[in-house]
Amino acid sequence: MARDSQSKGISDFLMKVMSLILAIMVWFIIKTAAGLSYSNAEPNRPARPEQTPPPLSNPDALKENNGTDSE
Repeated sequence: MARDSQSKGISDFLMKVMSLILAIMVWFIIKTAAGLSYSNAEPNRPARPEQTPPPLSNPDALKENNGTDSE
């Protein structure tokens, strides 16, 4: 009987230690991620010049881009 009580106490202690370690890991991840930006775009990077997309109503405009010349 004493053996079961002692092993239960050790098991409870290990669960508490593991819970504490998990809480510290979650806190560290949140603290580390708090300073990160939501994208990996560089703020000083010049913007790419925008190109107008070809109109979708004209299928011939896309013929050179997708390589299908068969009709």
